[in-house]
Amino acid sequence: MTRLIRSTAYVHKFIENCRMKIRMKGKRWDKSLTCEDLTAAEFRWYKAVQWGSYHSEMQLLKSKKPIGSTSSLLSLSPYIENGLMRVGGRLSEAKTLGFQTQHPIILAPQHSFTKLLINFYHIKNAHCGKQTVLNEIRQKIWIPHAHTAVRSAWNHCNRCKILRAKPNAPEMGPLPRTRVTPYVRPFSYTGIDYFGPYSVTVKRHTEKRYVVIFTCLTTRAVHLELANSLSTDSCIMAISRFISRRGQREEIYSDNEKNFRGAVRELRESYKLLDHQILHEKMSLWRIKWRFNPPAALHMGGSWESLVKSIKTALRVILNQRAPREEVLQTVITEAEAIINSRPLTHVSLDHRDAEALTPNHFLMGTSSVSASPLSFPMGGSSGLGCQWRISQRMEDQF
Repeated sequence: MTRLIRSTAYVHKFIENCRMKIRMKGKRWDKSLTCEDLTAAEFRWYKAVQWGSYHSEMQLLKSKKPIGSTSSLLSLSPYIENGLMRVGGRLSEAKTLGFQTQHPIILAPQHSFTKLLINFYHIKNAHCGKQTVLNEIRQKIWIPHAHTAVRSAWNHCNRCKILRAKPNAPEMGPLPRTRVTPYVRPFSYTGIDYFGPYSVTVKRHTEKRYVVIFTCLTTRAVHLELANSLSTDSCIMAISRFISRRGQREEIYSDNEKNFRGAVRELRESYKLLDHQILHEKMSLWRIKWRFNPPAALHMGGSWESLVKSIKTALRVILNQRAPREEVLQTVITEAEAIINSRPLTHVSLDHRDAEALTPNHFLMGTSSVSASPLSFPMGGSSGLGCQWRISQRMEDQF
């Protein structure tokens, strides 16, 4: 754009010098370009674009006649000022605006000069967004259908193409058998993981407790258990409580100690204390296959890691810098389990004729969620501050 304006200015400067040489007997002007020369060259291009794209409108306006009712410029109320067609508008009395902003010059969007002008503003503004370029252009130029013209320049910019380029996502492999096996009981294929620890108050001191998450790989339901430690005995007892309430399992999947490189140091070190041989022997008595994910396949634990994030987000609100009693913590994580199992797995339709969205609770209880009582219980009462069920109720209400 700059080269075009300067070249045009030089050509007109040369023609003017030739005329002055003949007129003034060999005397020539300076060869350097001035601001007036560049402005004159720019305005010549504006006139050329307008006469080339809006020839009939220019002739009518130059003859002091109104443009036709079928013209695309009719809504702009155009008029000619110093040989250039400008937008009329109703901002004539807006003294705080400059004349260029009140009455911008009209340029056709399909002309090559207009495309070059848009590309100039696009590069001048460091390849920024379309709205910024459009705002800069409209300070002095009005381009009909400017959004389309600016978007076209943005899409054809090679540098922007490189900056916006994204690598092709690799084709995902088929889902494992455990994720797509139909007509099986919930938690037949289960993923297990630990998260925590959380501090609980025991008499006059605090102890650490961990939460064991069991997730059904098929129905995406969750079951939460509280573990006193990360020992093998505590893990087996948590699994035993889970089986007693959810029924016999077929396969259990979990990470191994090498998958905890990104976890907290304490959880990583404590997980190494698990005796895998004892776990395998105990699971074989229950006719359960225990499968550990490979160390380099961290994505295989995404089924339960995403649910851990959702549960920890909810618990962080009510358990931040608190040490509730163990019974209160058990009540809270059970409530969190009910909330997570009430999440929709399918699209929630706005049409009353459609069926309700499918949730994990439909597979566990046959209904979407447990109907919660809308009543709120005060903290006071005959039991005073020692009433733990009121404390747990208050925490549940904070979800």
